[in-house]
Amino acid sequence: MNKIAIIGAGFAGLTIANLLKQYAQVTVFEKSRGSGGRMATRYAELWEFDHGAPFFTAESHEFKGFLHPLIEQKIISKWDIQFATKNLHANVCPPVFEVQKDYFVGINRMNSIGKYLAKDLNIKYETKITKLEYDRNKWRLTDDRLNQYEDFDFVITATPPLQAAEILPEDCSYIHNLKKFNMLPAFSIMLGFNEDITQKQEWNIACLKNSKIDKIIANHTKPFRKTKPSFVVLSTHDWAKFNVDKDKNDIGKEIISELEIIFSKKITPDVAQVHRWLYAEIEQTNKAQPFFIDTAYGIVSCGDWCLGGGVESAFKSGFEVSSYITV
Repeated sequence: MNKIAIIGAGFAGLTIANLLKQYAQVTVFEKSRGSGGRMATRYAELWEFDHGAPFFTAESHEFKGFLHPLIEQKIISKWDIQFATKNLHANVCPPVFEVQKDYFVGINRMNSIGKYLAKDLNIKYETKITKLEYDRNKWRLTDDRLNQYEDFDFVITATPPLQAAEILPEDCSYIHNLKKFNMLPAFSIMLGFNEDITQKQEWNIACLKNSKIDKIIANHTKPFRKTKPSFVVLSTHDWAKFNVDKDKNDIGKEIISELEIIFSKKITPDVAQVHRWLYAEIEQTNKAQPFFIDTAYGIVSCGDWCLGGGVESAFKSGFEVSSYITV
C-alpha cells in the first residue's frame, strides 16, 4: 500500500484524505491546532462566530453525494437565507430577498464539519512542514522542529499556492506557475451583543456596496444556533489589501464606525474580536486546471484557488486529485 502525505487539513486536504484512505496509507500534516481551514469557528462566552466561510453551496452531483452522509448524520443543514443589500451612499431601507439556491452550514458551528471529516484520519496537528526532499524515489518531510517523516511515495500540498511554493523543490515542474498566483486578504470582525442591533429587520446576510464592508452575517440566525446576537462582518478584499498590516484594534474601530453609519445608531459591542485572513481569495482564477502535478516527482498541489475559490471548488480540486491517483 502506497504512503501518501497530505499537507494541509482544509476542505481540499480532508476531501482527498477521505477519498484515498481505503487505497493508501494517508498521513495529513496540519500546522494549526484544528482541521477545516476557513470553515472555522471562534467562541467568546455566550457568543459564537463562524469567522471564515459563513456558508457554502453544492451544485455538482459529486459534491452533493459527498455531503449526503453529513446531512444524514446531522453535521450540516440547509440555511434559508434572507439577503439584503445596502448602498452606503443611499439612505434607504434595504429590501429583503431570497436567492433560489441551497445554502449549507454546520448545524452546531462551521468547524464541526472539519472535525467530522477528520475523525477517522491520521492527522498530525501543529506540524508545519518546512522542507520536502526527494531521495531514491521516496519523499522525506521535515517540520519546523526538525522532525522528519520518511518513505512517502506521493506528496500532496493542499495549501495556498505561495505556501506550497515555499517548500516545493526548486526544480519542480510547476513551481513557477504557483508563484504567479496572488491571494487577497480579508478581515473578519466578530461582534457580540446582548441585544440585536438590526432593529428586527428580517435578513440574515446584508451585502454592502460602496463600503469597506463586504457582508454582515447574523451568525445567531443560522439553524440550531442558541447564542446571543453574534455578527460576523467581512471586509472587502481591496480595503483589507491596503490595511493588511494595520493594528487589529484599529481595524475593529474602523469597521464599527462604518456600522454606525449603516445602522444610523451608536454600536457598542459586548464582545469584539478581529481575525486577519492573509489568503482569503485568489485574485486570478484558472478554471481549466483543478490541480498541478509533477509526474516525475510524484507531487501534486491543489486547493480551492485552482478553481476560483470557495468550499465546492476545494472539494472539486480534491476530488480530481483523488480520482487521478486511484485511476
